[in-house]
Amino acid sequence: MEKNNDKKYFYNRDLSWLDFNSRVLHEATKNRNPLFERAMFLAIVSSNLDQFFMVRVPRLIETNELDKINKAVSSMIKIQYKQYRNLLLDLKQDTDIEIKSYEDLNKDETFLAEHYFKNNILPTITPVEIDNMHPIPHISSGTISLISILKNKNAKEEKFSLIQLRANQNRLIKLKNNKNLFILVEDLIKNNLKYLYKDFIIKETAIFRITRNEDLEILEHASDILDIPQEVEDELQKRKWGTPIRIEHSKNISAKIKTFIQGKIAPDTEDINEINGPIDLTFLWDIEKLNGYQKFKYPPLKDKYHKQLKGDVLLLHPFDSFKNITKLIQTSANDPDVISIKQTLYRVTHHDSEIINALIDAAKSGKEVVTLVELKARFDEAYNVHWAKELEKAGCQVIYGVKNLKVHAKCLLITKKENNKIKYYSQLGTGNYYPAAYTDFSLLTSKDKITSDVANLFSNLLGPQQNNNWKKLIVGPLFLKDKILELIEREIKNAKSNKKAEIIAKMNGLTDKKIIQKLYEASNSGVKINLIVRGACSLISGIKNLSENIKVYSIVGRFLEHNRVFYFLNNGNSEYYLSSADWMTRNLEKRIEVLFPIEDNKNKEKIKHYLDNVLKDNVKRWIQLPNGNYKLVKRNKKEAKFNYQEYYFHKS
Repeated sequence: MEKNNDKKYFYNRDLSWLDFNSRVLHEATKNRNPLFERAMFLAIVSSNLDQFFMVRVPRLIETNELDKINKAVSSMIKIQYKQYRNLLLDLKQDTDIEIKSYEDLNKDETFLAEHYFKNNILPTITPVEIDNMHPIPHISSGTISLISILKNKNAKEEKFSLIQLRANQNRLIKLKNNKNLFILVEDLIKNNLKYLYKDFIIKETAIFRITRNEDLEILEHASDILDIPQEVEDELQKRKWGTPIRIEHSKNISAKIKTFIQGKIAPDTEDINEINGPIDLTFLWDIEKLNGYQKFKYPPLKDKYHKQLKGDVLLLHPFDSFKNITKLIQTSANDPDVISIKQTLYRVTHHDSEIINALIDAAKSGKEVVTLVELKARFDEAYNVHWAKELEKAGCQVIYGVKNLKVHAKCLLITKKENNKIKYYSQLGTGNYYPAAYTDFSLLTSKDKITSDVANLFSNLLGPQQNNNWKKLIVGPLFLKDKILELIEREIKNAKSNKKAEIIAKMNGLTDKKIIQKLYEASNSGVKINLIVRGACSLISGIKNLSENIKVYSIVGRFLEHNRVFYFLNNGNSEYYLSSADWMTRNLEKRIEVLFPIEDNKNKEKIKHYLDNVLKDNVKRWIQLPNGNYKLVKRNKKEAKFNYQEYYFHKS
């Protein structure tokens, strides 16, 4: 916890984020979740930690918090692999799925493994000798590698040899056709190196992986670049050469190999984790793809469509299908009165995106289609370059973002001619154009004041002019932070005047110090505040004379909590807002974001009901403690279990 000059307290955002990842890991330990889904939570924890080391840890090397972070990560890894071993036992007991280590294979299984290796793996791997004539090859971040100490049978000299797994190599290898018996490919290779190094004695082989610093901002000087997609691809290549930031290696390796990895392959790397199990558990995602095991998975989500998408329609995804948005674009593509379709794209599905396909179909049907594809979306840059090229091939006009800012706003604008007049229809969202992955809201509206603002936003994004005469939208970075502070200040004034004052805010991250200070001020003024923050939260609740009136919650469930929802009581004249922006400095000062009001009474009721349900959840809801840590909310024994995501899943 750190203290600023005003003696306001702020919890370290990285420790807070790690605490969130621990909550994700907790879901992997709970039998209330289906068996395959527990495997998915383990995979998600591994993926999350990888990104944390690639982006956040490089910024922390010189800070005092690094030791605390390393201890938290080390503790998390121990729990993660203990649960992995439990998962293997449960898979073996409850299904016909078995993931075996090579040493546990029986004689027949070993024969099958050797046969598979000789026919499918051996021809595809290329060992590299490491000496003065054979320098260490580049090892990409996240690549599983094997390093061996070899001794020539006829000489005393020892040498090192390196094998890297291919980027597209399947980690899980199936050994039997009539049974789901799997072995990890690196384990298979390690135990069959005798067929590769026939003239050598294999003294030792270790499996390791390095994680590199990928905290590289792309397109920092976009105004000087002629071919922006090519520049992004070039910068992504540079990212592969980032400084090693973490080493993971198999247990019980010799000091000789450890010294070689630390001294030659990843010099000066201080984050070193000995892994008691397979390195990188993201291979568990392949378990989810196996057919015939539906009872071990969450029940499938049924697509819920709205017949009428005119007027003000509020959709709660994924319970209201995101295909409603795709369908809107497809319908517009076939409507002879539609003139143009404009859309911002920050992240979309990596493969076979329905949104991209709908936009391509619209362009092919002769519509003017304009897309702003944000090429600076971290870790999605390569995908976005690909989609930008595909859209351009289809005849869409593609814009590659805005200089010095990320375009994070989620907007769709359809321009149509009706009764010889121009009419706008728009969709504004809290999240990306993904199907079924996140909880998000979409507002579909034809109200002139909002849709004309959306049209103005696209004009500002696409053209040189900047018209900031907004009627309803609050657009960042110029106006967003001030508006949020103003809304909180109004609740403070109401509380001081003995008027009704309350704030409910739901978001993914809360780290902006100025907003946190204003929330502390609101708490001390008597404003009741409920915050639902999925991940990093630097505000500390429940501290006397600081945040006594603030409660912070976090939900970790089947669907990733992603919507940004804000409620201000305003002495009974309640105001509701949705946004693409979290209350984090990067969102409020370095991105183009949109905060938009919900004005239809039925939609207001829908949002209030939603927030009440989230705050009623007694299965997946965690509460923050005054030390910044979290614990699950205790359910009263007389209370029925209530999982808010399950409620909306089953609601017709």
